[in-house]
Amino acid sequence: MDSLPRGWNDAIRSVRVFGGARVDLCSDQFQYGACVTLRSDTPRLRGQIDSRASSVDVY
Repeated sequence: MDSLPRGWNDAIRSVRVFGGARVDLCSDQFQYGACVTLRSDTPRLRGQIDSRASSVDVY
């Protein structure tokens, strides 16, 4: 998603990952800004991405 839907932008604090997926969260739209790659459940995001995610890719 190049930009998160209303209510989700700058609101994500944790991520659940299923089936070997990879999740890229970025602080700006269109996968720009500070980004993190997650390969497992993350109960609490840290640093520059906590409550700042504005775009997501799932592989």
